[in-house]
Amino acid sequence: MCFYEEPLTTEVDGEPQEVITHKATDVPTWKTQPLHLYLLGSGKTFPLHATVRNGRVSLIPSLLGRKQDQMIEDIKAVIEVWRQMFVGYESRWSKEGHLRWFTFGCGSGVDDSKDAPGLDRTDDIKKGLYQSLKLTEEYRTRCAQGRIRVALLSNIHPVVHYTQYLEGFEDALWTHEAKLAEDQSDPEWRRVRASDLSPFYDMLFSLTKSWIRCETLKRAFSLERLYSALGGRRR
Repeated sequence: MCFYEEPLTTEVDGEPQEVITHKATDVPTWKTQPLHLYLLGSGKTFPLHATVRNGRVSLIPSLLGRKQDQMIEDIKAVIEVWRQMFVGYESRWSKEGHLRWFTFGCGSGVDDSKDAPGLDRTDDIKKGLYQSLKLTEEYRTRCAQGRIRVALLSNIHPVVHYTQYLEGFEDALWTHEAKLAEDQSDPEWRRVRASDLSPFYDMLFSLTKSWIRCETLKRAFSLERLYSALGGRRR
């Protein structure tokens, strides 16, 4: 978290102009007073440590002196607030409505879908699908060993736009027309080798929900595999 003491400016007719709706704080002692970060919805506050360099003030949570059990509880609180925001966003704010204005892509006039989180931004869905098709055509279909896989990766899956934009691609396959052969027994049908069929993508992987077609990728990216790689043990 950083603060600048210079006025916020914008460009008007090619010239910088101060944004009149932004003003400097009227608390002159804010640099010397103890500041805390308030975690909305949890009632928790975290002390902030301020450093000033070249007129730029940086504030970071102060972790010195905090016990391990305190830090564990703080992490749990952060995760819980994130979960509440996710539930609110997923329900289009029929739940956890008090957190709406603090969440990206809340869908109101102050924050449209251009700021939607993760792969819920429709522009990113369209770009991602094209890149998947391009990589599949250029690399996956030309790999003689059939070892190349193509994936869409994101921090958050398309919570709102999955059904409208991606669900229809989950079981879809495509190929080049030149690889289709006529079926002599029925002219309305065409035949194609299974190895010449490609999905639009082999995996849509995110930290919230994933769709994986390939069994090898399922094993490689499963939570069990991650838990084991991090040193976890079964009880």
